[in-house]
Amino acid sequence: MGSLNPVNSFSSFDKGKIMTLAKCYPNDPKFSNLQGIRDLAKALIEANLAKTYSLIYLLVQLT
Repeated sequence: MGSLNPVNSFSSFDKGKIMTLAKCYPNDPKFSNLQGIRDLAKALIEANLAKTYSLIYLLVQLT
């Protein structure tokens, strides 16, 4: 979760760590087969979570 900390403009952002975090939820079919950051963005939109996690979605979009 430290990779999503907005302090210092997300200086600790690491997309590999975010993808690892997403793999910690293997029982969630929406997020279990992600292959990259693009898939994460699509999954957030399809699950209607882009607004709920707007800062995370914005960070993913910028990546």
